[in-house]
Amino acid sequence: MLVQRPLNPEKLSPRLLARLLNVEPSKLEGYRWEKVHQGTTARWRLYLPAMDSVYFAKTNPPDFATRFFGALFQLGLNELGFYRQIAEHLTIDIPRSYAVMGNRYRYLLLINDLSEQAKFTDVSFRCNLAQAEAVIDTLAALHGSCWQQPRFNQQWRWVNRQQYRRNRPFLTMLRQQSSSAAIKRYQDLLPDNIVEIEKWPQKFEQPPKWIGCLTPV
Repeated sequence: MLVQRPLNPEKLSPRLLARLLNVEPSKLEGYRWEKVHQGTTARWRLYLPAMDSVYFAKTNPPDFATRFFGALFQLGLNELGFYRQIAEHLTIDIPRSYAVMGNRYRYLLLINDLSEQAKFTDVSFRCNLAQAEAVIDTLAALHGSCWQQPRFNQQWRWVNRQQYRRNRPFLTMLRQQSSSAAIKRYQDLLPDNIVEIEKWPQKFEQPPKWIGCLTPV
């Protein structure tokens, strides 16, 4: 299954695309796909000039190693499940989904393009207090919307919760290796004590006093 070619949205037939968007085929006149970039997923934009609309699409990445990583940790499957089952229960603003199809190996997610409404940054971005507070408030509302939901023991059981510990040993090893590589590569962008955190617990018999405040969850 993992060697399957990823879904290429440029090869979707106009008929299928019109059905996914629930529009008449004539509305697709002059449409085009644009590949934006790729990481754990491949990202695309779909331009529909006849409707003066732009959509954002995600598919599994083309290279095998990243696709294997995504399948192993259910990255695409989690996102599909989120829009299929969880999104409607949330109280925060989220993109509207127009197409949610496929499985962990081969999928397409088509949602609103928010590039004109939201600001996207990377990990080097320095936010101010108001922006940090907005992130915390949004995360609180996100988790509060689903807190103690019985669905997590039923139709949402695919969510990899802490108590299930699925892939935990491998994920821990991978996180340790990845964090060491990231700190070495981006050390000039990180606070000095991050290097000390990365060395724990090898360096410390007991965690530093500040570890509880700074260790990411």
